Amino acid sequence: MNNVRDLTQLAKAVEAMFEAYGFVGDCCRSRKGVPMNLQLTNEEKQTLRNALDLWGIDNQLNMMVEECAELIKEIMKIRRTGMGNNESIQDELADVFIVWSQLFTLFNYDNKVQNRIDFKFNRLKEKVEQSVDIHDAEIRIFKDLQDKMNKTLRDTRE
Repeated sequence: MNNVRDLTQLAKAVEAMFEAYGFVGDCCRSRKGVPMNLQLTNEEKQTLRNALDLWGIDNQLNMMVEECAELIKEIMKIRRTGMGNNESIQDELADVFIVWSQLFTLFNYDNKVQNRIDFKFNRLKEKVEQSVDIHDAEIRIFKDLQDKMNKTLRDTRE
């Protein structure tokens, strides 16, 4: 299974889920379509609080684990078979998003989590840049070695 294809499929599913929930355009699109600082309406926030009041924190924490597990299961299907049900992934992403939003509402983490997201994105960017530099250096070394081997072969034939 090609990891790039896996990630591309997952990215498309995430984008579709955010589009389905209206998280595109000016309200919160940044970082190439990944919604940050999600802006829920007051009615949506109240619904999340009502769900927490109705079912309790422990049940909603368990629900988060369950919804993440269901999303993982769908992702594993893609990795195992090379195919996945886009609608199933979108449904699971939507479920995770809703419960995830409840946790943000419950713990009032918006700014703290955003700071951690920024930190982790910057760290990821640095790792990617370092890996690309290392990869480029490895390719140059390999090409130099290949050129030297080819030259040696030509010299021995002459």
